[in-house]
Amino acid sequence: MVYTGVGAINWLPDIGRWAEVVAALLRPGGRFHMTEGHPMAMIFSDEATPEAMTIEYPYFDGSPPMWFDDAASYIGTGEVASPRCVEWAHHLGSVVQALVDAGLVIDRLDEHRELPWPFLPWMEPAPDRPGWWRLPEPLGRSVPLSFTIGAHRPA
Repeated sequence: MVYTGVGAINWLPDIGRWAEVVAALLRPGGRFHMTEGHPMAMIFSDEATPEAMTIEYPYFDGSPPMWFDDAASYIGTGEVASPRCVEWAHHLGSVVQALVDAGLVIDRLDEHRELPWPFLPWMEPAPDRPGWWRLPEPLGRSVPLSFTIGAHRPA
């Protein structure tokens, strides 16, 4: 079993190489699962409001990397010593195709209305999924926030 958790692939410049590594780690018949923030949700400006969902970031692969300075830590309330980071966009089709090209069989692809962090300060807790967040309606019906993929390496 190989699992890729939420917020992992945006740090990777080469999605095809990542998928090759995933496939190489699996034995024949082995399973792969990933849960990830949906690339569609990641295009919106950090200053977006429910009235103005402004697009600021790229959706498709091949865009220049995005550089950020953010001292916030994923764990606790401290700050990181080196706040400079770089991220890459990988659209949903490129993630799926990279896994297929690496020899995996996609068993399931689901898109979800929830995300395990509020990437915008005005997001609402998901009432039926503790610890997860949604966009308020009517946006919540229109914008996918995360996705899951289940796949396997053929025996």
